Order: sequence, then structure tokens, then C-alpha cells
Amino acid sequence: MPPPAYFDFIINHKGKVAWLSNIDPDKYCYFDLFADVSEKLLSHYPIGLGLAISIFCEPPGIGYRIDLNSDKSLIDMFHLDGVPSTLNLFVEVESPNPCQVEHPSEVDGEDVEVVDATQDGHVYGYNDEDDDWNLDREGEVESDDGGRLMVEISGVDDGELSDYQSSDDEGNMSSGSDEGTEHGTGFNTNYNGKEPYVDCEGEVVLEEKMIFADVDAFRAKLRDYTVEKGFKIVRDKNEKARVTAHCDVEGCPWRIHASPLPDGITYQIKTYTPEHTCIRVNHNEDANSTWIAKKLLKIQLYRAKRKCMDELEGSHGGQYKLLPTYAIEVRKTNPGSLIKMDYNRPFPTQNPMFGRLFVSFAGMIKGFLNGCRPFIGVDGCHLKGPYGGVLISAVALDGNNGLFPLAVAVVESENNQSWGFFLEHIQTIIRANGQHRPWTIMSDQQKGLDGVVAHLLPEASHRNCARHLFNNFKAKYPGLALRKQFWIAARAYNQRKFNDAMAVIKELDTEAHGYLVKLPVSSWARHAFDDRVRSDHITNNGAESFNNWLGNLRGKPILTMLEGIKCKVMSRIQTRHQKGVAWTHGITANVKKLLIKVGREARQCKAEYCGGTEYDVMDNGVRHLVDLGRIECVCRQWEISGIPCKHAMAAIMKDRKNVEDFVHSYYSKEMYLRAYGSMIHPILDHSMWTIIPGDPLDPPPLRRSAGRSRKVRKIAADEPAAGTSQSKRSQTVKCTRCKEFGHNKRTCKVVKEDQLGAEVDQAKEVWETMGEVLQVAMKWGKHILSTLVMAVVQLEA
Repeated sequence: MPPPAYFDFIINHKGKVAWLSNIDPDKYCYFDLFADVSEKLLSHYPIGLGLAISIFCEPPGIGYRIDLNSDKSLIDMFHLDGVPSTLNLFVEVESPNPCQVEHPSEVDGEDVEVVDATQDGHVYGYNDEDDDWNLDREGEVESDDGGRLMVEISGVDDGELSDYQSSDDEGNMSSGSDEGTEHGTGFNTNYNGKEPYVDCEGEVVLEEKMIFADVDAFRAKLRDYTVEKGFKIVRDKNEKARVTAHCDVEGCPWRIHASPLPDGITYQIKTYTPEHTCIRVNHNEDANSTWIAKKLLKIQLYRAKRKCMDELEGSHGGQYKLLPTYAIEVRKTNPGSLIKMDYNRPFPTQNPMFGRLFVSFAGMIKGFLNGCRPFIGVDGCHLKGPYGGVLISAVALDGNNGLFPLAVAVVESENNQSWGFFLEHIQTIIRANGQHRPWTIMSDQQKGLDGVVAHLLPEASHRNCARHLFNNFKAKYPGLALRKQFWIAARAYNQRKFNDAMAVIKELDTEAHGYLVKLPVSSWARHAFDDRVRSDHITNNGAESFNNWLGNLRGKPILTMLEGIKCKVMSRIQTRHQKGVAWTHGITANVKKLLIKVGREARQCKAEYCGGTEYDVMDNGVRHLVDLGRIECVCRQWEISGIPCKHAMAAIMKDRKNVEDFVHSYYSKEMYLRAYGSMIHPILDHSMWTIIPGDPLDPPPLRRSAGRSRKVRKIAADEPAAGTSQSKRSQTVKCTRCKEFGHNKRTCKVVKEDQLGAEVDQAKEVWETMGEVLQVAMKWGKHILSTLVMAVVQLEA
């Protein structure tokens, strides 16, 4: 077989690897090789050090190594029979001086003595497997080539321990020298041994007598080897003084032991059994994320993750083609479900393009109509996939004041058209079942939503989230007093408390009062809510909690996301149904807890029976009229929420009646079980679907803004952080310089001359006071010192 036309060199030196490619043997000489090796691996050595550089090769199948020290040796290597095109070269760098200690004739007048470095019977890092590197009793070290290197240490008697002895301080050797003494003067150590390398196929090679720069280098190479070979090891010892490991499979003979050489740093494999009798494993704990990150580039990791996600979940763009078939499967497995899809076809010859999708399963529709209050919270959240879009959701409230998902929709953005598409199908759910109830829609003041609700659901009332309203309010009218009065007005159950709070706001800031007066009072003030709904919620936290409950599903492909939502709701329905069946009382668990709390508060009230079903209840000096027959209290909390207030509770306790009889039926166990009495049936995996014929559905246009897409929403300064219930700032900051709100003295832009002068005068007074204190201290210090001196003199006398 003729030799290859071109060669590739893999050059190994102290764990470092360099590649030389496309080497023409007819144009390559020894000086070229020496120059390439020096440039690739030896550039960090100082010039003029007088190093001896050896380059050799061990071609496979030859059985001996070839020293490359001339053009002839290089040509002989190129023309070997069966020589591969990829060759491993090894580089060794040695000092021309042997490993010895300078021999002064005398040290401080004492003769130089040759002592045993193992006089204490122990050598650092030595055990039964380190025989090759044990110091003998003649003070000699046996080298690889059989030669003896004398080790002479001065100033030590035969009966004393040598300065070179074992230490348990994390594998560090004790030098025994004084501070400031230069260690190892004249001690020039060389260790001959093969350094770690990779073979022509790029695989890690471990051999007995192989040396490593330190213990970390050995551990890293051992980890690479076990991951590459696909087996798990047990580390019997994993210390700086030694590393011993064996194969995890019982009966497998593979074993390795390494420990440091006498310098305490360089590591060498002392014993090694490379044979394996076990099979390759699929899981290896050594191949953790840290190891992978070191081996692969960031872009490679990203592409690998993307391919894994596509393999497990499908690609984002490819799943849009399955949506028409998915709609058929939903209607087939869950009859009564409402799933609608819009698409665009700009040209007849173009494939249809996804527009919007609405999904509501039959189990969600039945549970909402049969067991929930006529209250719907709507909200939208941005999707995190490459095609963007917005996920709109509608949630209701069950009898336990928990969230009940009603419907979801994927739209291009939050605008009049997308909200119209969503609420049109919500209207279909409400009216198709003959439901004539006082519907209420709550939102976050989305743009254009008021007009859509008024057009599609004119009989429904529309609430705006008070928290979002307050964020807009405080941006224009900051201040702690305004903040407190705003929330008092929003949470007031009756007209009187609302008017009192609004009057205070008007006194504080007439513009702030005018801003709130322009808003429909029924959209944000609790006292003006429709009491037939039996819901006193002033924030849209329910819909926002649903978005947070979805978690990472918002970043999944569209079909994976819809199936994930279905599975979460399906499991939620059955879990809550089982919990409701186990209740032993007639009302839901959370309402039961609330009644216990209200009962404690009612003990502070005094109820007097007036006749019929009326009671006069005294609460903190204020009289409240309660009518148990008409379910009324002058505070109006009972009517709006449907749960007895503390005044009604006092009257009920006075009459010794069952308080559960005065709780609205929306909170009963029966209604709760009706809400969760239906189920969502599972759907076959998409691999088992029969794809409907027709033009494939293309994904929407790819919208990609500049920079990295944001996946975490910015939160306001006083908004609770994720996973916490406390706000970042509990009160409004007030500047002590200009007396304005919203900033502090350090960031104040108003600097008044009189205030600045006062601060300067105050600083001068402080410095003068400090000077007086120092003078007094020095005076008393001198007095005390003179007194002590006189006392000492008297004692000596």
C-alpha cells in the first residue's frame, strides 16, 4: 500500500493537544516540524532557558517509538509500511541539568550528610501501589531508565526526622524551611513519562506510568475517559494524596490508581487495569451540565437543546399544520366543545395562514354554566415562541373562590379585532344555553375592550382591575395619603364610606378627585357592583394567576401548549371533584374558614332583637340594621359578597340559627360538585390521527424584534416580586429637602441656598465639637500618664 499523500499530526504535550493538517511529506522537513511544535505548544517557555526538546512518534502496529531528530527520521516515518494518515506525536521538554542538589562542602561548619528521605517510614502520597517511586534506604530515587538520582539534604542527624516528610494538610508537602527561605534551591526535577493524549480517532487514552500536571488534570481526563467509554466508576479515594477508582459493575476488573510524584504536584497513574467485561451504560453521572458546557460551544449547546425540544415536542412551525385535524379530534372526543379557527389566504395559490384559534372544552362549558357565578375575568399574556402572539384566557369563580378555566384563545395581539373574536365566542357559550343572568366581565383596562363588551354583551357590566387603575392613578398623583384613600374608596361596601374617602381625596388634590370622578363608579368601586353576581373582587388577579399557572407552556409549540393546558385543566377538575366529595359540611372549605373568622369578629358586636327578622347590632359605637329574612345589612357586605358579615353573624348567633343557611347557594357543596362534575376526555396522540386532506396550514408571519426577546415582564416598584407577597416599597418616599414625594434627598434636583448654608454651618459645628473633645482627651491622657510614672517610681523606691 503506498503511503498517504498528506498527513495530519496530533501533537501532545502535558495534556495540551495541537493539530497540524495537510502536511505534504515531500515538502516537510525536521525544522518545519520543530517550528510548528514550538509555535503550537512551546510558546510559553522563556527564551534562553536551555531546554532539551524531544519529539517522537509511536505509529500503530510498529511496537516501538521513533525519535524524530532529523530529516531522515521524519522521512522514515512517512514511508513506513501501513502508516496511517493521522499520526500522534509526543513532545517532551527537559532541562539539561540532572535532578540533583548542589553539594556545598560545608554548611555552617557542619559536614554534609546523606540521609534517608523515608526515615519515618512514610513517603508523601505513597502506598502499597507506589513501589516504583519509593525512596530507597540509600537516599536514592530510581528513575524510569534505571538510573539513580542522589538526594542529599544537609544539617539533619540520623536520629531526627527529615525535613521532607508526609503531611496531611490536603496533600501539601512540608518544606521544613524558615519563612523567607527560597525553596528548592538547586533542586531541578524531571519526570519521564508519557503525557495524556488522544488517538487518531480522537479518543482519550489512559496508560500506566502516564503523568499529569496535577490532580485536577488527572480527574478531568478520567472523567472524559469514562464518559467516552460509557461506564460508571466508583471513586474509592478521591483526595489530593491519591485517586483510586474501579468500575461500578460487580465483577468488572477495570481499576485505576494514581498519586503524586515526590514533588507533590505532578500526578502519575501507578496501577491500571484497562480490561472491561461490562456493557456500555446509557446514563453517566459524570456527563453533567458542567462537563457538557466545557466541551461544547454555546451555539452548539443551543442547537442541541433546540433539536431535543423539537424531537420531544415538535417544531413550532410544523405543529400549525396539525391544527385542523386537532379541531376534528376535539369535537370527536369531547362533543359539545367549542373550537373555532380563523385563517388568512392572501392569494388563491397560497397556502392558508394561521390567524386565530378559540378553544373551550365541553367539560369546561358545562362546569361554568352549572356551578359558577356569572363572573368572567379575561386577560392576555404574550407567548414566548418564535411566532409570538398572545394567549387570551377567560376564568370564572367556583364556590370555593377558586379559579375555573373557561376558554383560551391564541391571537396575533390585543386589539379590537382579537378581543371581538374572543368575546364573540364567549357570547355563544352564554346565549346558546339559554342563560339569562347578570353577567360581569372583569379586565385590566385593555385598549378597546370597553367598546367590544358594550357591543357584544350589552347586558353585562364591565369591571376594571383596581390595581391597574391605581398604577395609572399614582403615576399622575403620587403620595401615601392619596394611595390610602384610593383603596378605602375602592374597597368600601357602602356609599357613605365611599363618599367620605372621595371627600378626603378632593381635599388633598382636586385634580386627583376629578380623575376618579370621570371613571364609571361601577367599574372600580365595590359599593356600586351588581349584588346579584355575589362577587366582591376588585382586582383581576384570578385571570393573571391562571397565566402564571400555565408556567413554561407559553414557550411551547402551539399544539403542545394546548394539550398541556387541556391536561392541567383535566387533572384540576378531577382533583377538585374528589376533594369536594370528601367534605362533610354543606358549604365549601374556604367559605367555612371565612365564617369562623367572621364569627370571632362578631363577638365584638352586640345584637338586639327588634322583632320579625330584624336586629339592631352595635359595632364599635355604630348601629347597624340587619334583616335576616331579606338577607340585608346596612354595611352591604352581605349583599355584595353573599357571605354573612360580622353584623349578620352576630344576629344569627343571637337567634341560635345555623349560619350555613344564610350563605348564598353559589358557595354550597352542591354547586361546587356541579362545577366539577363533568370531565375532559383525553385525545389520541397526533401520531395516530388521520390527517384531513387539503392545503396545509402555514404558521403566521415570523415577527422578530431587534435584540433578545423578553421573557420576564417588568414589574412596578411597589409590585410584589414573583413568589413573594410583600411589595418592594411599603410607602411613598418623601424628600427631606424639597418636601416633595417620589424621590429622596440624595437624588433631589432642587438645592436651596439657605438649606445648603445650614448644612455647611452644621458641619462646621460638628468639626469644632470634635476638636474640643480631642483636646480634652489629650489633656487627660498626659495627666494619667504622669500619674502612672510617679507610681512606678515610688514602687521601685
